[in-house]
Amino acid sequence: AVQNGINMILTPVFTPELDTAVGRERLTTQLVGITVEADGSYRFDFSALDRWIGLCRDAGVEYFEFPHLFSQWGAKHAPKIVAKVNGRRQTIFGWQTDALGATYARFLSCFLPALVSHLEEMQLAGKCYFHISDEPKLAQLEHYIKCRDLVVPHLKHYPVIDALSDYAFAKSGAVMQPVPSVQHIQPFLDAHVSPLWTYYSGAHGCSAYTGRYLSMPLARTRIIGVQMYMADVQGFLHWGYNFWHTKLSYDVIDPRLMTDCGCFNPSGDCFLVYPGEEGRAWESMRLNAMREAMEDIRMLELYESAFGKEATKRMLLEQSGGRLDFRVYPTEAAFFSRLRAHIMKKLLS
Repeated sequence: AVQNGINMILTPVFTPELDTAVGRERLTTQLVGITVEADGSYRFDFSALDRWIGLCRDAGVEYFEFPHLFSQWGAKHAPKIVAKVNGRRQTIFGWQTDALGATYARFLSCFLPALVSHLEEMQLAGKCYFHISDEPKLAQLEHYIKCRDLVVPHLKHYPVIDALSDYAFAKSGAVMQPVPSVQHIQPFLDAHVSPLWTYYSGAHGCSAYTGRYLSMPLARTRIIGVQMYMADVQGFLHWGYNFWHTKLSYDVIDPRLMTDCGCFNPSGDCFLVYPGEEGRAWESMRLNAMREAMEDIRMLELYESAFGKEATKRMLLEQSGGRLDFRVYPTEAAFFSRLRAHIMKKLLS
């Protein structure tokens, strides 16, 4: 991941609440040990989290994001959280837990301050991001705000980011840092929302928008870097890097044999790597194209350092034929050769 330009990694302090059918569970991946004491208080063990952070730092990871504190598509429930109760491991929160219930609120008031304090001991202040709920809908805006207000007081200065589609979440101030998908980003750009990230979602299918499907030429994947620079978008949130499950995680798959995750999304949308021998990841050509997209941003920033941002954007428009946004963009590989040749010539002249 790091070798291909990814500098932030999802860190499962508890099992991520993503693409899981209501009432069902994903494989437990919880890095924080939790013990419920006899008096109902909580004790936390961060040793596995520390090991994970150390492994990631050794690999070059700079930033850490933590799983959504409430369920996907509306934040109605708590995520699955496992703890030791009377010496036995059991699920203490999950689909049976009301998101705004007093018991979960008390847990968050204990867990989040302890986690934040530990992160600062690990010298990760300014390097961590939190989530409320993935892809909330407009009808859930008021409830989303209540969930946000429940946790933000415990997060100090740490930013909260969420993938979403409706501009109302940004307009109302409900989300500190919105991450709209490429097909929903225009209202955010028109309103000059900043900071602004974006992401791909299989929901838009093989339309005019860019993506990283197996059916697309790699140039349509790589162009995201140039698009992000042109629109002043500061970050890209990956979906997905290694989602080797069917829709709603009913089962696991071999992505080499089932490329659409059981008719979930267009082939290639859900993963960028394949499982290799001895726990190694096999890179896809799409992952390489995403790395090149990030390298294109670095190249444009170098050009900007010499000639300024406005001149850089004018140059991009000239090289792309007069228009370059998230819907209209060059789709041929030759565009990148021409662009790099032009930039190198200007920088070296």
